[in-house]
Amino acid sequence: MTLPVGLTTVTVTGEYLDAEGTPLTGQVAFDISSPLKDANHKIVLSKTTIRRHLVGGQFSVVLPVTDDTDLSPSGWYYTVTERIDRSAVRSFHFLLPASVAPDIDVSELTPYTPPSS
Repeated sequence: MTLPVGLTTVTVTGEYLDAEGTPLTGQVAFDISSPLKDANHKIVLSKTTIRRHLVGGQFSVVLPVTDDTDLSPSGWYYTVTERIDRSAVRSFHFLLPASVAPDIDVSELTPYTPPSS
């Protein structure tokens, strides 16, 4: 995925190992809650899933921050879904503020409960 120039981004990384330190296999997927538009109301990122396969138990992905004032709507968030082989699927919502830049480990993301519609 190529992001438009000028967006504030954060690199999300992660490492998945078993109890003996062996790298695990699987994938991590990130979904945005709504299409993102710029100040000209042009969609800069459609509602899509961004997937990363684990390589040596690790992944890295660059994502736009959820508090970028150049993007609308405000109040959008991510859902991460971890599909690690031989493990239960885990999924949760989270915000990705610019204050965590330049990077954050997936294990440090704080689960977020979106407001009811």
